[in-house]
Amino acid sequence: MLAFRDLTPEDRDLVVPMVQAFYRSDAVDHPVDAAILERSFQDAASPAEPLLRGLLIQWEGKPAGYMYLTQCYSAEVGGRCIFIEEIFLKPELRGQGLGTEIMAWLEREYPAALVRERFRQIDSSHIERLLDAILENKVPVRNTKAYLLAALFDAPASKDNYYTMAAASSG
Repeated sequence: MLAFRDLTPEDRDLVVPMVQAFYRSDAVDHPVDAAILERSFQDAASPAEPLLRGLLIQWEGKPAGYMYLTQCYSAEVGGRCIFIEEIFLKPELRGQGLGTEIMAWLEREYPAALVRERFRQIDSSHIERLLDAILENKVPVRNTKAYLLAALFDAPASKDNYYTMAAASSG
């Protein structure tokens, strides 16, 4: 059975090795200083940091991974947004449907109305940008469905920034 609990500082020796494994994986394309990873864990495990929530993912009572969720208010969507900042499952537990269960938990924990509203904002220009990004991507995508869902969810918030950066770099 899948379970979640908020991280505590006592989880450091359990979670930080998983964080390091995440940052050595293909999910990350650049090195990150160990001090930053440590500070991020401390913030994720602290109730005093309101914008970052760290969760231990457990499968059958044993540690299975971790997740960092970032919270913010978006004027664009008129409410609170939750972003999966990082998610890691131990390799031996991947491909067993746990990702689907994690997403179902997130939908229960955080109202789906926000997600529906975000997807309602997608138009043909967002799809066009996504197709451009797929062609530009040099890293193999292991979970195409998750990649596309995340990219489409982020599309309304990221499209304008992408075209601003592209115009700046071409001029």
